[in-house]
Amino acid sequence: MTLVFTTLFILCLTSRTSYASRTPCDFNDEECITNSFNETLPAIAAGIPTLGVKPSDPLKMEIIIGVLPKLTYIFRNAVMTGYKDCIVTNALLKLETSKFIYDLLCPSLVLKGDYEMNGQMFENIINGKGNGTVVTENIHIQIDADLEKYKSDTDKEHILIRTAQIEHHERTNVVIGFEHINKDNDELAAKILKRLNENWLAASKYAEGPAFRFAMNLFIQNINTYFKKVPLDELFYKV
Repeated sequence: MTLVFTTLFILCLTSRTSYASRTPCDFNDEECITNSFNETLPAIAAGIPTLGVKPSDPLKMEIIIGVLPKLTYIFRNAVMTGYKDCIVTNALLKLETSKFIYDLLCPSLVLKGDYEMNGQMFENIINGKGNGTVVTENIHIQIDADLEKYKSDTDKEHILIRTAQIEHHERTNVVIGFEHINKDNDELAAKILKRLNENWLAASKYAEGPAFRFAMNLFIQNINTYFKKVPLDELFYKV
């Protein structure tokens, strides 16, 4: 059902005639902006080929590199899923200060890939290589974006996200799955993995930052592609 809805919605987005029957939001109407972006975001996440918008769910990443004080890791052939199920809340469009602020509540973000990890985490010696999976449940993400406004060749005003401060806060659980996290000792690897999952909040706060920011920045790039194609006066509408 979700796939059918998303497909139909993408067809509406790519049809210029569909905008004629829509009532634009007042840019100061927080509820209208929130509801509109909440309806649009799943289609953006799925990807809109006719507008050149690449998929963000699944979001494919060739390589992610994380360098932390006592730990380094690399994900190759990584895939993030779950963005299309995120819910937009508290969206504020402040054109006078070139700001777009919104929250995302994501039921589940899943990162999978081939990983290498070396270093130390909470006195655990990490020397791992293999398949890696991290499942983050019910995560709250806050985006505070600085906008750029410009006019297109058709004299239509557009907005772009120039920079964004991205913060991730509450989450209810993180399931960490790295095979061979100590590739020299399977018994020790199992103990380390058990310890990390028992202390999932501290482990995720310490290690997830580089991968999380990399994926979110790619997602925002894809949102920007949509913003480039759709004029400001057609971006947000009453639903």
